[in-house]
Amino acid sequence: MWEKCNAVVLSWIMNAVRSGLLSSVVYCGDAHRVWCDLKERFDKINGAHIFQLHKEIHSLTQGTMTVTDYYTTLKGLWNEYDSIMPCPGCSCNESKKFQEHCEYQRFLEFLMGLNKTYAAARGQIQMQTPTPNLNKAFSLIMDHESQRNLAHISSDGSLPRIVESFALLSQKGVNRPQISAGFRHQPGGGQYDNQFINSQKSQRSVVLCEMCGFRGHTK
Repeated sequence: MWEKCNAVVLSWIMNAVRSGLLSSVVYCGDAHRVWCDLKERFDKINGAHIFQLHKEIHSLTQGTMTVTDYYTTLKGLWNEYDSIMPCPGCSCNESKKFQEHCEYQRFLEFLMGLNKTYAAARGQIQMQTPTPNLNKAFSLIMDHESQRNLAHISSDGSLPRIVESFALLSQKGVNRPQISAGFRHQPGGGQYDNQFINSQKSQRSVVLCEMCGFRGHTK
């Protein structure tokens, strides 16, 4: 049974490492020894890389990015940092407090990097009790961004121009049926035909459209 498990773990390790490293571990038959050897060689904290990540996280600002793009970029840096320096995984109270502290730090980092146009929304979020978590803060900022975009459209006059164009189309009677230029008296029709045509014309002249206000039709 142990030999089976050892062979399975060895195959996992061989498939996971780069091809250039296989020659140093391929002839070792003990999975535990291979794992310890690789851990000793590569499980080291790269201080320069951690410093660079810290610098990118604290210097990142929204700039020309949308709120979504800014948050996605920031979250990618956080995830990369967590892969190098993970938080404690135990369920004790001290570990929970540390995780809450890290969450609050990222909450502040997200708000600090937003543009000045979100200063009012940022202040309102910070005044909330209890303090919202990071995802809730992102949702509130997104709501504020949607309201700003709608207000910008209204102040720009785009919506009034659209409404005005529809009103002009309605006044012009785009869908109004065309009335023929006139009726010709057919030979042999007699006086009755002329009277009928004149009565139809008089009826059309007093009929008003309920939609556009023009005479000659109702709708």
